Amino acid sequence: MVRKKKFPKGKPMLGVGALNDLAPKNNNFVIGIRSLIDANPEVKIVTNGVETALCSLNHGINMIMIGGRVKDDTHVAIGQTALTQIKAMNFSASFVGANGIEKNGNLTTPDPEEAAVKMAEMKQAQKVFVLADASKIGKRNFAVFANAKDVTVVTNLLKSSQKKALPAKINLEEAK
Repeated sequence: MVRKKKFPKGKPMLGVGALNDLAPKNNNFVIGIRSLIDANPEVKIVTNGVETALCSLNHGINMIMIGGRVKDDTHVAIGQTALTQIKAMNFSASFVGANGIEKNGNLTTPDPEEAAVKMAEMKQAQKVFVLADASKIGKRNFAVFANAKDVTVVTNLLKSSQKKALPAKINLEEAK
């Protein structure tokens, strides 16, 4: 999620976060945005992920931790408290992880409560980026939280066969 403070004019507060599906495994996201943060000291991470919050603090990054019930397997806050806090904020951008990208473009995650948090984050954002590596292509999970045609999907460099497994209408950015 990216939080943009509405005052003072000309000095936006930006925050980047909510990369929770990837954060427990690898917090290169926080390390990777360090140059963005160095260039824009007002950037603030807003996250419901415990590991993302800790990594942000360890790297001296200004952050807000969303509250709620924390899941023991993914270490993310979910539930009504998280939803209420997210709905009270506006974000310039939101970054969420996907566990699956179906051929029809559905973006999925195994847990309906995590899906609800992702949907709330995305609704509050001006721009949405969904992060999913090539292993998520063709995967289907229980809860659908968005469709690829409505977001920008960021993934690793894909082979042509992997691209063919994606929906025709997808806004795709491949990391090099």
